Amino acid sequence: MILEITSAEKLLFDTPPTILFRCNQTLRTLQGTGKVESIHSGGSTVVNEDQQKLLRYRWLIFATLALGYLFVYFHRLSLSVVAEELAVEFGTSAGSLGFLGSVYFYCYALMQFPAGLLSDSIGPRKAVSAFTVVASVGSLLFGLAPNLRTAFAGRFLVGLGAAMVFIPTMKILSRWFHPKEFAFVSGILNAVGGLGHFGGHMASGSMDHRLWLARFL
Repeated sequence: MILEITSAEKLLFDTPPTILFRCNQTLRTLQGTGKVESIHSGGSTVVNEDQQKLLRYRWLIFATLALGYLFVYFHRLSLSVVAEELAVEFGTSAGSLGFLGSVYFYCYALMQFPAGLLSDSIGPRKAVSAFTVVASVGSLLFGLAPNLRTAFAGRFLVGLGAAMVFIPTMKILSRWFHPKEFAFVSGILNAVGGLGHFGGHMASGSMDHRLWLARFL
């Protein structure tokens, strides 16, 4: 029996590498037993030449997700370092500012359970894409907030969107990277998140009136 795959390139870019690795191993096993005489894909062997393109492509996916995760950490810390500017701008008390900061963490905590359900139901790519947009809108709204109420709404959206980044990202990485590579890329992801803390500290530099908003835009 000859097994032929006519669209190897489409197969490669539509299928995560972890699945391809297993399929390739199964096909090789069948070929070794004599049940499959040869494996063809338009004249080239499956998952050899074209797989190199896929391996490079997955790092682009990782970089995009890691950038989103960096801003998750940025928003965790950035509010505390501009607290004085916010107090002056909105003429509010320390208690109100404390609650403004905690809104992010309340939303983040409450959304962890739905984050897993949404990643499984609508898919991690759609989940992380949609909620990253939500977080971006919230950040923009917060940066342009004319009053404390609008700032609360923006902070709520930021927490809601940021909560949906980590779990879908981990699911995507588990599909695109071999199990032996998963711990390594997870470590890089957390290191990038740490850079978000550094970016939050950068927001504490000297700022003029309303210049703090530029840190969130």
